[in-house]
Order: sequence, then C-alpha cells, then structure tokens
Amino acid sequence: MLKQLLFLTVSAGCLALTSCSKKELADSDTPQPGVRNNTDPHLCTALYAKVEGDSSKRTTAFGERSTFWMASENIRVKFMNGDPTLQNRVKAVANEWMQHANVHFSYVTASEDSDIRIAFKWNNDGGSWSYVGKGCRQIAQASPTMNFGWFDASTSDEEIRRVTLHEFGHAVGLGHEHQNPTGGIQWNRPVVYDFYARTQGWSPQQVDLQVLNLASSNTTNFTSFDPASIMLYSFPASLTTNGFSTPSNTVLSSTDKTFIGQTYPFSSTRDCLYEGQLLNVDESLVSSNGRYRLLLQADGNLVIYNGSNRGIWNSGTWGKNIRKAIMQADGNFVLYDNNSVSRFSTNTWNPVGSYMMMQPDGNLVIYQRGQARWSSNTWNQRTTAKK
Repeated sequence: MLKQLLFLTVSAGCLALTSCSKKELADSDTPQPGVRNNTDPHLCTALYAKVEGDSSKRTTAFGERSTFWMASENIRVKFMNGDPTLQNRVKAVANEWMQHANVHFSYVTASEDSDIRIAFKWNNDGGSWSYVGKGCRQIAQASPTMNFGWFDASTSDEEIRRVTLHEFGHAVGLGHEHQNPTGGIQWNRPVVYDFYARTQGWSPQQVDLQVLNLASSNTTNFTSFDPASIMLYSFPASLTTNGFSTPSNTVLSSTDKTFIGQTYPFSSTRDCLYEGQLLNVDESLVSSNGRYRLLLQADGNLVIYNGSNRGIWNSGTWGKNIRKAIMQADGNFVLYDNNSVSRFSTNTWNPVGSYMMMQPDGNLVIYQRGQARWSSNTWNQRTTAKK
C-alpha cells in the first residue's frame, strides 16, 4: 500500500490578518483536521481558515508571501504533549532550518503562550500536519498548530527527520513543491481523480484543491520545480502520463537551503546565536556597536576581540581542529572537533529558550528565559588574552 503523509497546509491569505481585528480564532471558527486512523493512507489535506474581513477563495497553499515571518523574528514554540525524549528528537531536527534561515525557534514551557504548538497524536489524530507560517498565530492557544500522528519511541531517525523537516518547512511559510507555480508534474488526471476517490473518498474538486491546482505566481515566491525538495510528496509513476515519479526525500535540498536563506536572510553581521545555530571556522558574532567580535579562528580557538583587535577572552582550543561552535537545542554551547568530539562547552544544558549574545559592553553571555546563565566575564575589558 502506498504510504504517504497527511500534511495540513493553510492558505496564508485566509489566516493572515491585515486591517481586520486581531481576535484569536476559537475552535468553532476554524476548520479542523479530521481525525485519521493509522490504517488510512497518510495523504495531504489543505485546511482553509476564514477570518473576519476575508472574502477570498483560495485554491492553493504554496509559499504565499503573506505567510512569512519577519527575518530574525523570535518564534515561540512549545510541545503540548509527548515524551520528552521524542520531543528532543523533533526539536533537534527542526532546528536545522535555523542553520539556513534567519529565524529563531524559542522553546517555551507547556504553560506559556506560543506561536507554534506541537502535539503528538492529538485527540487520537493519526495524521501529520502543520499550519503554514505566521497564520498559526490565528489559532486558539488551546489547539495545536502542528501534529505528528505516528511518531513514537520506535520511529526511526530517518522518519523523524523526513516528517519533521517537512512540517517545520510549512511552519516557516513553505508550501508543497508539487503545487509550485512552474508546474513540472504531468498528471494523468483521470487516474489521479480515481486514485484519491478510492483511497480518500475525495471529490474531483477536493483533488484539485489538494493535489492538482498550482499556486499563483502573483502571490508567491518560488523557484523552478525541485524534485529533491523536502516539501515534495512521494508520488508513484502511475499518477503521471510520462512515468515520472518522485522519491521519498528525507533531507533539505540545496534549493531548499538557498530559498529559505533568501526568504530569511542573515544580516552581514549578527550579535546572537540561537538554539540550533552555529559558527563555522572564520565566522563571527559582532556586538551591535561594532566594538567587539567573537571569532572562530582557523587554528581552532574561539576568541573575543575588542575594538583595538586585541583578544580579551578565548576558549583555549587552539590546535584542536575545531570544526564548528554550536548553540545546541539543549541550551549548551559546544565546540566540536573534526571527529565530533566536544572540546569546550559552557555546561548550560537543559533549560529552554537559550541564546548567546556578543554584548556591546564586551561580555559574551548565554541567556536562558531572560536570565544570564553563563558569561565570559569580559565587560569593558581592555586587557589581552592569548589568541
């Protein structure tokens, strides 16, 4: 039996509020995903939530510009249920998007309000889905904006990666690649209609909405069709006229990375490192006043330089073949060598909502939920540290 995914995508125009009121949608105001059993084929469903003042009739849900967050925006994320180990597996994969896009996932506790709310098998829903982009802010706080319907302790790392990257792609505003405005798939429409009628009970209109309709080039940002995209369904050759089929993609493609980086560009300088983000060799953080710089050098040492280009702090890791410095999802800042061995860490694991800042006073600080947890103790220093 063909095993595909149930992905819930939401038209940005239907969810994004412009001049209309900002009242939060109650559960009764917004269509909800139908509960699915694990015996059902896991197929895609698009959900269109209407808000006050919106009279549009959307037929696609692909990369609408109005779904995108602001570059560098802090997006609050929480888990509504689920085993902590499973939550951490999802979080580690989701944070890969932050390595290529200037967005920040800040994980908060279950009792706090959030933008993205993740559930596992919510109310026995066996489907996996996500609302698209900032439209999730219009969903009631009591309801999830993302659901993983078949994850459990036995789910493979590859499956966790495949589904999580896809769902968080929706969460940062991306649509399904098969609805790319450039097209690219030569559908055998009678076969497609029959297939989804038999497996999902969909009408031709529903098939058009969920599978065949392309997004409008007037309201979306898009690239040429990318068969390697994480946002693409896996389709059998029987659904196309030329025998074209698509694989089950499990990693971000080069185009995925480039496109999301263009959508959420990093500034030429940055002063913060958020969970999941890293510094590669010769990359740096620069304080907002430009006076202090944290540089991961080619010799493996991580050094803070002042405005006179004098070192005032270092990690003591020169000559240790450091490959990267990463602000991990668990709140710990770690330098890893070429063999993925930790050579330096701040020992700040566990608390959520962590980020590192190169401050304008010269102090390098890790904050967790607004509280300083670690610092280099270099505020306003002018002395030299070994480089």
